[in-house]
Amino acid sequence: MAELTRRGVVGDFRRPDVLRFGFTPLYTGFAEVERAARVLADVLPKEG
Repeated sequence: MAELTRRGVVGDFRRPDVLRFGFTPLYTGFAEVERAARVLADVLPKEG
């Protein structure tokens, strides 16, 4: 979560393994949500 915050994506962690993100439609545009998703994909470990 610290790396996401460092990159400007703020969320909440709940045990055991849940990340939560709140989106406010009046203030959050599509481009911001897309950027957050790209940052999340970059930060999460790759499986395989």
